[in-house]
Amino acid sequence: MPGVWPGSLTRKLPNTESNYSWLLNLTPLRTFSQLASCTGNQKWGNSRVDLRPSLLLNDPIRHGPRLRALQRTGLLDTPPEETFDRVTRLVCRVLGVPVALVSLVDADRQFFKSAAGLPEPWASRRETPLSHSFCQHVVTSGSPLTVEDAPSHPLVRDNLAVPDLGVAAYLGMPLALPDGQVIGALCAIDTVPHHWTTNETETLRDLAAVIMDEIALRQLNCDLEVRVGQEVAAREAALVERAKARRLEALSQLAGSVAHDMNNVLQAAGGGIRLATRRLERDPTTARHLLDAALEALDRGASVTRRLLSLAGRGVLFPEPLNVAALLADLRGALSSSAGGVLDLQVAASDDLPPVLADRTQLEAALNALAANAREAMPDGGALTLAASTETVCKGVPHRARLQPGTYIRLEVIDNGTGMSAETLAQAPEPFFTTKDVGKATGLGLATTRGFAEQSGGGLAIESEPGRGTTVTLWLPQAGEEDAGEDPGQSLPPASPPGRRILLVDDDPLVLRVFKVQLMEAGHAVLAAGGGTEALAMLDRGEAVDLLVTDLSMPGMDGVELIRAAQGRRPGLPAVLITGHPVNAAASADEDARAAAFQLMHKPVSGPYLADRIATMLDSAPPR
Repeated sequence: MPGVWPGSLTRKLPNTESNYSWLLNLTPLRTFSQLASCTGNQKWGNSRVDLRPSLLLNDPIRHGPRLRALQRTGLLDTPPEETFDRVTRLVCRVLGVPVALVSLVDADRQFFKSAAGLPEPWASRRETPLSHSFCQHVVTSGSPLTVEDAPSHPLVRDNLAVPDLGVAAYLGMPLALPDGQVIGALCAIDTVPHHWTTNETETLRDLAAVIMDEIALRQLNCDLEVRVGQEVAAREAALVERAKARRLEALSQLAGSVAHDMNNVLQAAGGGIRLATRRLERDPTTARHLLDAALEALDRGASVTRRLLSLAGRGVLFPEPLNVAALLADLRGALSSSAGGVLDLQVAASDDLPPVLADRTQLEAALNALAANAREAMPDGGALTLAASTETVCKGVPHRARLQPGTYIRLEVIDNGTGMSAETLAQAPEPFFTTKDVGKATGLGLATTRGFAEQSGGGLAIESEPGRGTTVTLWLPQAGEEDAGEDPGQSLPPASPPGRRILLVDDDPLVLRVFKVQLMEAGHAVLAAGGGTEALAMLDRGEAVDLLVTDLSMPGMDGVELIRAAQGRRPGLPAVLITGHPVNAAASADEDARAAAFQLMHKPVSGPYLADRIATMLDSAPPR
C-alpha cells in the first residue's frame, strides 16, 4: 500500500498513545485527510497501529495552543517585508542555494512570509498545502530537519514538493516562540542533492534565531501597545471620573452659593411685600419703604442670575462705547473714599484713548472686583495702579489670551501685594476657587470677569509671583466709529401717546398677570392669552391688535412660530419676543429677530422699559 515504511525503518512500539502519535507525525501520507480517512487497525511494516479518530487530537500541527500562538504573531497573510526578505536572501547567498523560505505552518497549509527564489506560481501564491510541505515535519518534531536527497529520503520522498517544486535537498530550522510553540521553519532548498555541512547548519540556526528575535520583538511591542492602551484607557477613565467628581463638587458649591443668595432675596422680597400689604392702609409710608426694600432685593436676585450667566459666558450684554479714562478715574475716586490713605492709587490712561466697546454695568463690576482683590492682597497698604492702553493683535501671531486679530483696549489692575504661588495662580480663574475662609468669598470674581471678557470678544490673563504682586489684564474690543450704545435700564420718553391694543401671550399665569397690569398702567388695552393657539384664535375672530408681545418658550407653539403665524394673518404686525433664556440658548431667536419684524428682549424687563419700547415700535411702524 502507498505510504508503507520500508521494513528497515519499522519497529514494534509500546501500546501508548504518545508513541502512536510519534509514528503518525512521521507518516509519509500526502495529506492529513488521507490519514483521517484511515480507521481501525492499519498495517505499517511488521507493526499494527491503532488509527482511531480520538488519537488524531494529539496532532501537533493542529494543536490549539500552537495555532493560537501563530495567529497572535499577526504574520499570516501579510505582505512581504524587507526585514524577512533580507534574511532569506542572505541564506541563499551564504549557503549557495536557489531557494530560502520563512515558512509559517498553519492547520492545513504553509504560508511564506518570505520566499527568495521560489518559482511561479508558488511565489505569487505565497503558500502551499501541507501536501507540499517539508516544514511541517520541523514543526511536528520541534527539531531541525536535514534532507540531502529528497527522492530517496523515507520521510519526504512521497511529498508533492519533490515533483511540483523540484525540491531535491532541504535544511530546516524550527521557528520557536519563547513559550516553546513552534510556528514554522526557516529553510534552505536546493534543486540538486546537497550535503549540508556543520557550518551551514549552524549558520541557518543563527539566522533562524534572528527571525525569532524579530518576531519576539514585534510581539513585545504589540503587548506593550496593548498594555499602554489599557493604561491610557484606565487613566482616561480615571480622569473622566475625577472631572465628573469636580463638576459635581462645583455644582454643589454653585447650588449652595445660589441658594444662599436667592434665599436672602426671597426673604427680603417676600417678607417686605407681605408686611407692606398689611400696612398699606394704616401706614402707607412704612409700606412704601418695605416695597422699596423688596424691589432692591429683587434687583439683587437679578444680579445673581447675571453673574451666573456671565460665569458661563452666556450673559445678556448691552455693549456701548465707553470712555476708559473717565471710567478708571471714577473707580479711583470710589476706591480712595473707601480705602482711606492706606493705598497709593494711580491711573495710567491717556485722555485721548479710543473708547472701548463693552457693557458698562458688567465692566464696572469686573473692575471693582479686580480692585477689591488687589486691595485685599495688600493688607498693610501698597500701590494700586489702574492702567489702560491700546493693543493690536496681528493675524498669525498667537496671543496668550487667544485673542482674534483686531484692535483692543488693554485694561490692567496692578498691585504690589503678596502675590500668588504658581499652584494658586493656576487655580485662581477657576469657579469657586478662593484662598479666603469659608463664607468670606464665593470664588466667582475672577471666573465671572473672565466669562464677561470672553463673551465681549476679549480675554483675561493673570501674572503673579509671591512677594512681587499681581497684574490682571483685561482685553476688550476697541469701539469703532459705527458702534452706538443704548442703555436699556434708562427710561425712554414715549415716542407716541399710549392707548393701543396689545396682544400679550405667556404660558406663565403670574408673568402674564404682571405684564398685563404694567401695560394697562401705560394706558394700553391688553388682550391676554395663555398660549399660541389661544392667541391665533383671537386674531381669527377679528380682534383688533396693534402689537403682539409673546414669550419665547411655550408648550405646543413657541414665540417665534406664533409671530410668524400671526404676521401671516396680519402682515406688518409689530411684535416683541421676550425670553428668560441666556444669549446662546436664544441664538436662533436673535437671528430670526434680525431677519423678521420683531424685537428680542431678555428678562427681567421692567414695565416702563417695555412700555417705552412698545411706544417706539408703534410710532415707527408703517400704517396698516
